[in-house]
Amino acid sequence: MPHDRSVESTAHPNDPPVSAFDPVYPLEVPVAEPTLAPISLAFGLFLMALGGLVGAWWVVGIGAGVAVWAAASWVRESLEGSQ
Repeated sequence: MPHDRSVESTAHPNDPPVSAFDPVYPLEVPVAEPTLAPISLAFGLFLMALGGLVGAWWVVGIGAGVAVWAAASWVRESLEGSQ
């Protein structure tokens, strides 16, 4: 099958050159700093579930406290990082 040269370039010879990297979004997007809050939240939820399974309600209370603290910390850090 012969090579079809009409498909190679559809640009007009007088068009300005197009760069190889033409981003749609800006190159520097603000991103929040890494945090341990998601892991702390998961640990708090784990303690709540574990305490509920074995009937140790004091463990459920500690897990709830850790989960609330971690969720509040995560939200606060996310809001500070997005400004």
